[in-house]
Amino acid sequence: DESDVAAVIAALLDAEGFSSDIAPDIATATALLRSREYVALTLDIKLAGESGIKLFHDIRASPVNSDIAVIVISAVADEARGSLNGSAVGIVDWLEKPVDSKRLHAALAKILAGRTEQRPKILHVEDDEGVLAVMSEGLGSGVSITSAKTLKDAREAIGRHRFDLVILDI
Repeated sequence: DESDVAAVIAALLDAEGFSSDIAPDIATATALLRSREYVALTLDIKLAGESGIKLFHDIRASPVNSDIAVIVISAVADEARGSLNGSAVGIVDWLEKPVDSKRLHAALAKILAGRTEQRPKILHVEDDEGVLAVMSEGLGSGVSITSAKTLKDAREAIGRHRFDLVILDI
């Protein structure tokens, strides 16, 4: 909920090669988590009039993004750690403000090392079923292919997932 802190964290994430979305409140965070697939979440425990701990519990109880890796970034990280009382499964690290960039880097490295999906994600935009089948067969099982037959479908897929490559029929 602090725009200056959010901008610094976004810049640090960008320097690490991550794109990010900023949610200034729980409602925005919840909407983003429902609409997109994320590798991780940075979470402040004390939000203006809202509880980051409640958001954390809601995420864990939700079928969407329930296993997302979380990095707590808070001025009261040590105090918050005690309040979760053992229910902090999936919290990679607890960082105090101001954020130590080396510690953030180490937390992100842990997250990437633990990812199970190592296959490149490809979006193939093509309206010809035959071409989709041939391309899928040719690329084999070493990749994860999402097919979109229309530009509308492609835009929706891009809104939900991050792709390593897009194959586009002009």
